[in-house]
Amino acid sequence: ESVPEDASVPGPAAAVPLVREATILIVDDEAMIRTVAKRMLVGQGYRVLDAGSGVEALQLWATHQGTIDLLLTDLVMPGGIDGRSLAAQLLAKDPKLRVIFSSGYSTDLGSEGFELIPGVNFLPKPYSVEGLRVILRKQFARRALDGTMLTPRDSR
Repeated sequence: ESVPEDASVPGPAAAVPLVREATILIVDDEAMIRTVAKRMLVGQGYRVLDAGSGVEALQLWATHQGTIDLLLTDLVMPGGIDGRSLAAQLLAKDPKLRVIFSSGYSTDLGSEGFELIPGVNFLPKPYSVEGLRVILRKQFARRALDGTMLTPRDSR
């Protein structure tokens, strides 16, 4: 059979966005917050790594470099590496890393190079499953520099 001239022909494979599961690194010095956030994220289909400090997060980054798509970090943490400092260090290594800051304090903490925008890159504590889901969707709606679309497993 012949194909009608007006039949839609798929374009080259390169035009179709690549889709893969996103990996999120949660960093918070409060174990309960990490546990609840991890449960929320795994339930939405994301791969999750978690760290209790900036130092631990840097160690995880070194082990999993190239696989972490988003950093969800508390702004205020003890141990010499707060959320802003951690984000700056990781963004220097991977400029396409997405970052969401979280805090029980106001966005008036002073962002030192990072504009904190609630619902875009700042999630006030305590946060809900829906609040987390919405901000992640906003972050992952942006294509990575290589054209890859990132999604939780359950959205395919």
